[in-house]
Amino acid sequence: MVKHQMLLAEVLESDTLFLEEAIERIEKRKKEIEEYLCRPDAFQEQTYAVAVQKELIEISRRLQEYYSDWERKKFELEDLLRGLETEIPEDAPQE
Repeated sequence: MVKHQMLLAEVLESDTLFLEEAIERIEKRKKEIEEYLCRPDAFQEQTYAVAVQKELIEISRRLQEYYSDWERKKFELEDLLRGLETEIPEDAPQE
């Protein structure tokens, strides 16, 4: 049981790291788009400006999903690790 929980903890940790990296990349792109849209000439090419606005909407939606997933996985990992701490004494030999 403990071995299974430790494997699950590794998967959750990997997932949270992946999500953190993805969030960082998406936040960077979101900032680029927002800066572009703040430029006075941003709407001179209306077709491009509309496409960029649609991308911003999609990015914001995806960010919200990633934030929720990250938070859920992080809490699940913390709960799992707390449970493992009570099951495995600190001075127990490691396999």
